[in-house]
Formats: sequence, C-alpha cells, structure tokens
Amino acid sequence: MKIVHISDLHYGISEHHNKSVERKIRDIASHHPSHLVITGDLTNTGREKEYKGISEILKRYGFFEASRLTVVPGNHDLYMQFFAHFKTPESLYRKFAGVRKYLGLMVNYRLKKYRKDLNHFKSYFQASFEGVITSRGNLCGYPFLKILDEKTAIIGIDSNQLPGIARNPACSNGVCDMQDYRALDLLLTEHPMKGKCIIAAMHNYLYSYEQVVKMSSKIFARFMATRKYERYIELFEKHHVNIVLHGHYHFNDEYYVGHKKKIRVLNGGGSRWGKWHEIDTCDPVA
Repeated sequence: MKIVHISDLHYGISEHHNKSVERKIRDIASHHPSHLVITGDLTNTGREKEYKGISEILKRYGFFEASRLTVVPGNHDLYMQFFAHFKTPESLYRKFAGVRKYLGLMVNYRLKKYRKDLNHFKSYFQASFEGVITSRGNLCGYPFLKILDEKTAIIGIDSNQLPGIARNPACSNGVCDMQDYRALDLLLTEHPMKGKCIIAAMHNYLYSYEQVVKMSSKIFARFMATRKYERYIELFEKHHVNIVLHGHYHFNDEYYVGHKKKIRVLNGGGSRWGKWHEIDTCDPVA
C-alpha cells in the first residue's frame, strides 16, 4: 500500500495560496496513492469557507472517503475564534484593545468549547471517519484506529492542548495529558495490531525542547511545545508503532525516537512548499 503524507496546507491564506494547495493535491492524485494522510492545519483560520474549499478539492481528486483519507486536527483548524481575529502576532499586539479581546476569549475558552471545535472539524470530514474504532475515554472520537488492509493500520490522535493564558497562550502547544494517555493505551491494548505496519498520525511534533531551541529559538520552543511528548513515545514503543506522521513545524524532516531510536518520524510541516512523504507498507513488519 502506498500512503502519502502531507500537513499544514493552511487553505484560506489567499486565493493564490489556495490554487497552489489544489495543484499539490492534483499532483499527489496523479501519482495514484492508495491513501492520503493530512496531519492538521488543513485550514488557516477554521472558517466555514475554508473547510468547504479544502473539502471540495479533496472530493474533486477522489480522496473524500475513509479508505482513501485520514485527517487529524491542527490548532489552526480548531481555534477559529482566535485565528480569525489574530492571524499574526502583529495583528494581535497592534492595539491594546486587541490584547484585551484575546485575553477575554482565552479566559472563557473551556472544554465544552473545545469539544464543539473538535466536532466542527469532524463534521466537515465525516466521510473519512467511517468505520473507525474508538475506546472508552475518547474525546469526540479521538484517538481512533483505522484498519486500511491486512498489513496496515492508522492511529488518529488529537494532540492539541486546550488554550489557556498559562498553559497555551498562543493556541499552538500540544500535549499528551493523562486522559489522552489512558485512552490511547486502552485503544491499542483492546485492539492489538500485531504483524501490521502501525502508523500514528498527529499534528504536534516529538522534538524535545532542547532540539527546538537549537533549530529555532527559546521563544519558539516555548510557544510551539508538545508537553509530555515522552508519554506518546512510551506508548508508541509499548504498542510497536512503526511510523509517526506529524506537522506543525513548517519544514519537512525525518528523525527517529524511542530508547533504541527505532520509531521513524516524518514531519510534513513543509508540504505546501516542498515534496510530500511517501510510505510503502508492502514490506512485512516484524
């Protein structure tokens, strides 16, 4: 099975950008992959117009069904009330009134609103969720397990962190909290995928804070962190996950995690500019 991975399309930035996104999807379709995985930030601000636009493109090129598409949400897909008003740091801090409005939104954002945003995302891509397996403790259907064929399974994970002035002030951090941890562990314990190529799809990365500081800066690492990311790695090792797909950090990369560095990780955050990742799962998995 040939799987293509892309991420961070940010459909909605501009008409010119939207056309380039369509060219990307058309180009991918011309290579006839069996399945397409998009690891978040399909839209730029989570507006209805953006969701409809990217959905229509995926339908046009034959990807809008569960057997051909897996999607997970990114922060730009979920927090429309923030990103629709403040697309850049400059737009946020241009006026003090903007800061006050932002803080007001942040203080009043609760789990109920987060559930609403997750379900809103899911409603636009409902066809891709047909037949997925979930477990007790899931949040709006995440995490989920999708069995593609006798050799391949995909785990869909919502790795975004609930916004908050202290924990996630820029709506850009990820986390593996204990609810996420237990739900994912239970899902993979109840449905072991021995002998399959197991692929985990999530938005946020598995780089350490120190790695991100080295690649970028302390400020970037602070506001783009995946908190408790070690918990994800622990579960991926425990349940023999072979490959992890993510985005969020806007460049393409390949690296390895785990005690023995055996888990292959593909960052597709630069997909809209560069090449996509292609995974062949035909090889037998030990």
